[in-house]
Amino acid sequence: MQKAYDVVVIGGGIIGLSLAWKLARRSARVLVIERGEPGKEASYAGGGMIADLDPVLPAELGELAHRSAALYPEFVAGLKAASGYAIDLRDDGVIAFEEHPIDEREGIRAISSEEALALEPRLKIPPDPAYTMRERAVDPRDITVALRKALEGKVEIVCGEAVLREPATPRFVSSTAPARGPRRSKERSCPQLP
Repeated sequence: MQKAYDVVVIGGGIIGLSLAWKLARRSARVLVIERGEPGKEASYAGGGMIADLDPVLPAELGELAHRSAALYPEFVAGLKAASGYAIDLRDDGVIAFEEHPIDEREGIRAISSEEALALEPRLKIPPDPAYTMRERAVDPRDITVALRKALEGKVEIVCGEAVLREPATPRFVSSTAPARGPRRSKERSCPQLP
């Protein structure tokens, strides 16, 4: 049986799965093609920090980073509701030691070594200036599991397939004539969720 998709998402990391989730919520028929296992590459290795206050963030990305960070709690709440999976979004912030002093601004405050130790008693204090930064963090593996649970029965995810070329007709992709070259004799299914 031939299936038609409105959208093919190449890559099953947090961004690809999030895109598939948003599109499926708008009634799009979505196929996700992942060369390995969803969420096991850069998404798995990521620290999960929503670091919009990072002093090395290029200035041209600052507004985008702040807007993204402001939207994240709503994204997590919606994903929890859709998946039924608990996601631990933390608002504790970070203690950062910077090689060069940075300007204090909203969300960034210089602190003494004593203040840093009061916040984190086991901390080994380096000689660099210390700051608190109001940032959020989440375990990216939780986001991946929640996205997969939210997508169950709504989006087809194909694992173990690499995309070899773009589709000849970008407006229509069929599961029997995929944009990824010849189909293997036996397609790998995605690992089961916890």
